[in-house]
Amino acid sequence: MITMNIDLMALSEENVSHDRIQRSVNDWRTKYPNAAAIFERIPSMDLKEVVSTMFLVDGVRWLLKIRAMRLSLVEDKEPLDLVEDKVSDHKVEETIRELRTKHPMAATILEKIHNMDLKETTMAMFAIDSMEKLLKFRASLILVS
Repeated sequence: MITMNIDLMALSEENVSHDRIQRSVNDWRTKYPNAAAIFERIPSMDLKEVVSTMFLVDGVRWLLKIRAMRLSLVEDKEPLDLVEDKVSDHKVEETIRELRTKHPMAATILEKIHNMDLKETTMAMFAIDSMEKLLKFRASLILVS
C-alpha cells in the first residue's frame, strides 16, 4: 500500500515559502527517487528553468497517461488497435527522445516509463502532479520577489 503523507494540500499561495517548497521537495525526493534530480532542482530554479520544466511535466504526464491507458486496456485488442499501437509507439519514442535531449535531468524517469507497471505509473502521475504544483509555487515566489 502506498502512503501519501505529503502535505502539498497545506501549501497555498498565502503560505508558500522557500522552506515549505524545500520540505515538500524532500518528501517527494524520497518517495519517488526516479524524479529526485528534478525535485532537487526546484528550490533553486530561475523562472526560465521553472517554465521549461513545466513543459517537461506536460510531456511526461502525456507519456504516463498513454502508459496507464495501455496497461489498463490491454485486453480485447482488435486488428485496428494494433496499427494504432504502432503509430502510438513511434510517437511515444519520439517524445521520449525529444524530452531526454531537452531535459537530461529527466532521463531516469523517461527511460523507465516503458517498464512501469500500473502501480508505478500511477505513483509517477501523482509525482508529476505534485511537481507541477511545486513548480507553480516556485514561479509565484520568483514573480513576487
